[in-house]
Amino acid sequence: MGTKLETIGDLIDGGHTVTGWCNDCGRGSDIDLDAVAARRGRDWSYIRQKWPIRCGACGSGNTSIRIGIAGRPRGPGR
Repeated sequence: MGTKLETIGDLIDGGHTVTGWCNDCGRGSDIDLDAVAARRGRDWSYIRQKWPIRCGACGSGNTSIRIGIAGRPRGPGR
């Protein structure tokens, strides 16, 4: 059976990353999972939830997230 990734705490404990992407201007930025856990709680289930993020560049709330799996290379050329 695989690793459970249902809560912010699961992501933190597994060493995963989350990147927020703006669907309007295309910019991305890593999300501070510890800050999200402090605000929402480690048991906050992010599945089928709207993440509480806005684009730092254009201010849009039209955003999406991408989860980076621990131990996998990130970015182009992976």
